[in-house]
Amino acid sequence: MARLKAQLVLCNVPSVDTGAATRFYGALLGSDFARGLNDEVESYFQPISKDGIDMTVTQRFDDQERMTCYFAVDDLEATLKELQELGGEVEVDPRPVSLSRRARKYREEAKKAGFKVGDTVGRMAVLLDPDKNHVGIIQFEDHAKRHFKAGDHAEELTREQVEDFEEARQAAAES
Repeated sequence: MARLKAQLVLCNVPSVDTGAATRFYGALLGSDFARGLNDEVESYFQPISKDGIDMTVTQRFDDQERMTCYFAVDDLEATLKELQELGGEVEVDPRPVSLSRRARKYREEAKKAGFKVGDTVGRMAVLLDPDKNHVGIIQFEDHAKRHFKAGDHAEELTREQVEDFEEARQAAAES
């Protein structure tokens, strides 16, 4: 089948009242949020897909912050360069994403799976697309790829998905 170059792994909701936001999205999803694994930012998360996609609610740092979808990529710097050449503007410069010392179970499971776990899950950046929509990109450490089912852990698109897409693309080209 086909594996995408970038994979949706996270939808983040910045909030001035994380309690209200987690209650709101918890009601929408039908499940409570758990405290996130980042010590530097007040954050909460909820898995929303068996494909490794999480929804997070984090404290808002700036009034300009908006709900942002994050895509896992293999090379953050190369992806930033490519997207800037296509009209993207860097909104948040690349920075590390810390992993909490509280993440004991996560660290133990990653270690059992043969991964070395440091202080981060990877590095991220946020861009504005040509229409000024926020787009997040993240390059995960190997241990985090497992959690988010990214990179070598990503599931390929099904044959049916690829065939349906190719059929739609063909029909558009013929019209």
